[in-house]
Amino acid sequence: MQNHLNLGVEEASSSYIMMDENKIRLYEFKKMVHYINAMITVIRQRKQKLREMNLTLESKVEQKTKYLSIQNDLLEKEKAFSDSLVKAQDSFIKHSIHEINTPLAVIMTHIDLFKMKEGENRYLSKIEAASKIISNIYSDLSYMVKKDRFVYEKKNLNMSIFLEDRIDFFSEIALGNRHNIISEIQDDIWLYFSEEELQRIIDNNLSNAIKYANKGTEVKVSLIQDEEETVLKFISISPKIEDTKSIFKAYRREDDVKGGFGLGLEIVYTICKKENIEIEVQSDDNITAFIYRFGKVH
Repeated sequence: MQNHLNLGVEEASSSYIMMDENKIRLYEFKKMVHYINAMITVIRQRKQKLREMNLTLESKVEQKTKYLSIQNDLLEKEKAFSDSLVKAQDSFIKHSIHEINTPLAVIMTHIDLFKMKEGENRYLSKIEAASKIISNIYSDLSYMVKKDRFVYEKKNLNMSIFLEDRIDFFSEIALGNRHNIISEIQDDIWLYFSEEELQRIIDNNLSNAIKYANKGTEVKVSLIQDEEETVLKFISISPKIEDTKSIFKAYRREDDVKGGFGLGLEIVYTICKKENIEIEVQSDDNITAFIYRFGKVH
């Protein structure tokens, strides 16, 4: 009897099979069988619930996996589409800039030829000034397109002569806006720098000074060097700049009426940050000064 009970309990505990109470003769054992069977019933119910929960979870996981797979496919397609748009836009900008360069070069060359043959002409001067403004915008756009994929090589530059040349280039634009550019440039200052990037710093500062200076006022450019640094200054009589930090952000202009893309000073800031050039902007109700400090290479 004991062996029979032990076998029945062992089978019930391992397989959760109900014990037959009628096969148990002793009353005390019959009471045990009742409790064992009640426990097995509870275990069976819990197992069934667990099985149902597992099936539900498997179904939910399968649905979620399918949903995530669909979302990933959509994201991949959107990414591929976005990449194709960026490439198309980049290609369009590069080709557009290239297409602008050729007619612009023709215009500026023929202006010079006409001036040599016919002399100065006030109408021609306005055309020349406008062409130079377009040339500066073209140079900014060209730099923006190339800067992340092109290394601008540095070389020893006579900064004094280079600055005089850029001032000469902008003199026609200044006269067209009723300004004179006054320069105080120390002779024979040399700088190890990229010619293209130095031109972007100088041109954008000259362009901004001419654009925002009060009509009929002078724009002053100075260049000095001491034992420690080279200091380049652009000073104009113009309205106060309220936020001297945000003007170096892309597409930010103090005066929307003046036009332009607002990229010039952002380009200047990027170059200065890369080359560890200290920038200082001083502005009050009358005078605005942009100061650039180039540390000397020892």
